[in-house]
Amino acid sequence: MSHTLTERQIVLTLASLSAITPLAIDMYLPAFPAIALDLHSAIPQIEISLSLFFFGMAMGQLFGGPISDAYGRRPMILIGLSVFALSSFMLSIVNSIEMFWILRALQSFGGGIATVNVSAIVRDRFQGKESARIFSMIAMIMLLAPLLAPTLGSFILKFFEWEAIFIGMGCYTLFCIRVLFISLSFH
Repeated sequence: MSHTLTERQIVLTLASLSAITPLAIDMYLPAFPAIALDLHSAIPQIEISLSLFFFGMAMGQLFGGPISDAYGRRPMILIGLSVFALSSFMLSIVNSIEMFWILRALQSFGGGIATVNVSAIVRDRFQGKESARIFSMIAMIMLLAPLLAPTLGSFILKFFEWEAIFIGMGCYTLFCIRVLFISLSFH
């Protein structure tokens, strides 16, 4: 299904995709002690997963950008979001620090593939000052994600175990897939 979206809808849709990265980085920070306890490791070992996340994100963007130029935005976003969602759900059942590290790197690789396409979609659809204005609006919305993510993570921890944070990330990603592929038409 393809229909014309308003500029506001495009911005909100692309910002929701971009929000995956700060949510995945900041939402699990309050859970470090609980994760360390459950995985029988120290907090510095959990912190390594943050560095691995940044590395995986960079690699996903490095590979995802050129491949999406060659094969299209839609398939690469779908692949990236699928990897991100699957890794998120698998993180909720992990039982070793090593598997936690691997899955965080894989999660971020998928996230990098998906989010690098936000800029490409804006460049594909808009030109000049209009493009700069769209980027600015997405950035303004994106400033909220790292501010709200730790609070959201703490709220989840108040009622559930740390695994629910990753289940929430997976569900949010499935929501993004639905929104992107039902409302936004692109190649």
